[in-house]
Amino acid sequence: MGESIVSNENIRPVVTRILALSATVFFFLLWLLFFRTGPEPDPGALSFLPATNAALNGLAATCIICGFVAIKSGRRRLHMTFMITAVCLSVIFLVSYITYHTIHARCSRCRSSCPPCSSRQRSGSTYIKKW
Repeated sequence: MGESIVSNENIRPVVTRILALSATVFFFLLWLLFFRTGPEPDPGALSFLPATNAALNGLAATCIICGFVAIKSGRRRLHMTFMITAVCLSVIFLVSYITYHTIHARCSRCRSSCPPCSSRQRSGSTYIKKW
């Protein structure tokens, strides 16, 4: 049998970088969610994000399906392009999702004084505690 392209020497630096990046992202999220201080954000300014998140997820799913079709037809380079694009769109979605929900988690402490919270309470949604 031939030599394997993937060896421990090739994988070790990649795994180290992935673990370092994952730890950095984890600690950044901890800081963002629990330790960051500053003025209360305006949740109305980010009201477009749910639609943007849906579009990003739809585009990522489309890229995955196109990548699947490309690999089935033997077009490896096109498959790789679609898969990398899907991962990038998913990362953008994750950042957008966390941003939106971080803002609205802070907003829930404002006791429904912001427009998105007030409209949820008027509609009877239980997303926010009623004080």
